[in-house]
Amino acid sequence: MRVNFFYFNQLKTLKPGGWAVHTTEYNISSNDETQDNDPTVIFRQRDIETVVAGLRRQGHFVEELDYSLGGLPQDFNVDIFPHKQGIHLKLQIDRFVVTSIGLIIQKKVN
Repeated sequence: MRVNFFYFNQLKTLKPGGWAVHTTEYNISSNDETQDNDPTVIFRQRDIETVVAGLRRQGHFVEELDYSLGGLPQDFNVDIFPHKQGIHLKLQIDRFVVTSIGLIIQKKVN
């Protein structure tokens, strides 16, 4: 998967010291295979770590990430196609189980 330049380019819209908060799909099934050529791109942990490392190299602050998957009963439910659960924390897209992860970024102050 190519590095997603959105996270770098969107910082151009912020003033120095400004904050960006993003959520994105997070592949919890595999850190090797993923979906990267359909309308929905599913980031693996290694993809997220690449983006975060690049942002930090440029001098931006990125809040520490929480990769925990939860331990409550609802954390073990996976909504499968045709995705009929009204509320879900995890769902299956193609052959991958997906949840969301948040990125909190502060643009560097010059």
